[in-house]
Amino acid sequence: MAVLAIMTAWHEKMFQNSQFTQKITSLTILLAVLLGIAASFMNFQARHINWQIWEQNKSEFFFEETPLFTTMDAGFFLGIAGHLKSGQTIDDYQTLRSFPSNQYDPKLTQKTERSPPLLATTIAYFAEDSSPQSLLTTGNKIIPYTAIITAIAVIIAFGVTGYWLEASVAAAGGGLSIAYYWRSSMGRIDTDQLNLGFMYFMFAMVMCAGRAKDIKWGLFFTVISGAVARLFMEWYGKPELIFMAAFSLFWLTFIISRDWRRILGLSAIFILISGAEIRNPFDTIYLLTELNQQNFVFSNVISTVTETSQVTVAGTLYKIAGSVFVGVLCMLGMILWALRHPVMAIAYAPLAGFALFAIVLGNRALFYSAPFFWFGGAYLAVLITRLTVYQFSARLGNLAQAFSISVSAAACASLLFFVWVTGPVNQLARPSIPVPVIKAMAEIKHISGGENSVVASWWDYGYASMLMNGLPTFT
Repeated sequence: MAVLAIMTAWHEKMFQNSQFTQKITSLTILLAVLLGIAASFMNFQARHINWQIWEQNKSEFFFEETPLFTTMDAGFFLGIAGHLKSGQTIDDYQTLRSFPSNQYDPKLTQKTERSPPLLATTIAYFAEDSSPQSLLTTGNKIIPYTAIITAIAVIIAFGVTGYWLEASVAAAGGGLSIAYYWRSSMGRIDTDQLNLGFMYFMFAMVMCAGRAKDIKWGLFFTVISGAVARLFMEWYGKPELIFMAAFSLFWLTFIISRDWRRILGLSAIFILISGAEIRNPFDTIYLLTELNQQNFVFSNVISTVTETSQVTVAGTLYKIAGSVFVGVLCMLGMILWALRHPVMAIAYAPLAGFALFAIVLGNRALFYSAPFFWFGGAYLAVLITRLTVYQFSARLGNLAQAFSISVSAAACASLLFFVWVTGPVNQLARPSIPVPVIKAMAEIKHISGGENSVVASWWDYGYASMLMNGLPTFT
């Protein structure tokens, strides 16, 4: 504690009453709301433009009147959604997968009911019926709206740290970065479309819980963050992400309250509500060299999956910021913000740290860091703007603060424009399975007739096959 006190005193001497910190006024909130609306609309409009281009090129992106998909996992979620919509269960869907190991023993009278993924449940709720056309149309049309939800979550995450103007740039830059846009554009019916939103909103509530002065507010935000974490588990089911947030809550309460009852109590409440179970984070298919299944040993070929490919430092900056130069500036801004707010920076460190995880896990986790990098870029731009305005503050008199806020908002607005014109808005990802193959999968249903047929398929093609014809797959 003595060491912490010395470090705190040094830090306050360096940064107190400096231009590194903004003052929140009614003008700041007004301009932040306008910028936030613009950032949210940008995320929506980018996906909507995608959909318009799809409708103008139906021969490539539609099978008859059914829109297609740009990720193989789409068939998995849509297949479960179809079963739920028709009154069946996820167990009924699982019987179609991996024939014959998933076929139920007719002697068994009870089945272990599993909870379906939240994405599949959501699609089933909004779909008109269980047909592939209805499911795929619904799955695609909700993507622009999940983009808005994600943008709002990112804005809140950085807004609660006191930087509402820069938060809008984080939402726009992160949502339209190459790292995330291709994982949330039209056709990408997968959990990634809300993973970013869940992650940042969960950390935002943890930030509020950890920094709350009143224990009642701390408990209130802990319960909310735990509830969000539970929903996140239903959506994606990765407990290691939940424990990252638990670490942040532990850190914040330790540094700010230094009350062990509060530290351990809030952390325990968060974990209990989330329902996350402790697992070995290194026991993952992305790190294993071989897989053992029923006395057989298989080589792990996960490296053949595109999203696990390794990314260089330059490639990381390009995917996040669109160019290495802009990425370096964003990183510089992150470092300056971390120096000014080390406690909050350590709490949010897992979000920025995903860029480092790309070395181990490939580029699949890279998009989690994109909003943080763009927040750093916005922080740097506003800092330079405010330092410049400060040189003329004596001449401006009472208008100095309002002028500084207005110019800072203008800098953020310029960054929003930059993100839009340099982003991949008009670029398209091609369907994962071409139209002729989808057509063949649909025809299999008629070819098989009433016989007990089974389709032999590579695993991810099997998802699409089950969606189009409802037949079990031998993988």
